[in-house]
Amino acid sequence: MKIIKLIVFIIILVLNKSLFSQNNDELVVKANQLIAVEKYWEAIKVYDEIIKNDPFNAKNFNSRAVVKERAGDTKGAIADYSFAIMYDKNFALAYHNRGSLYLSIGENEKACSDFETALSLGYPRSRRFFEQNCKK
Repeated sequence: MKIIKLIVFIIILVLNKSLFSQNNDELVVKANQLIAVEKYWEAIKVYDEIIKNDPFNAKNFNSRAVVKERAGDTKGAIADYSFAIMYDKNFALAYHNRGSLYLSIGENEKACSDFETALSLGYPRSRRFFEQNCKK
């Protein structure tokens, strides 16, 4: 009996995950439409819902961080880039994005560390940033 309950639970979990995934695809489209017309705070609210549906997805945190950065929420963007990195230590783009933001606020040491990590993970775009701002 316990095995049957476990199987039913797993099936329900899988079905819910696919429903959230489908819903998130629609929400991403909505967020992108809002970003296109520079309604960043509304897009952030949509990303809040996306993250609520899939709270451990590093790409969602990175995407919301980009929008927060455009909206002028520097601290929020850094926090979201950091969550993206926490959930995926090999997410080179999140390191690069956070490094670029650190650079823009004068946190050069942190920026250089992030660019170096992004480079070590194979993100070639960070090379120019690293060479221009970090080589001594």
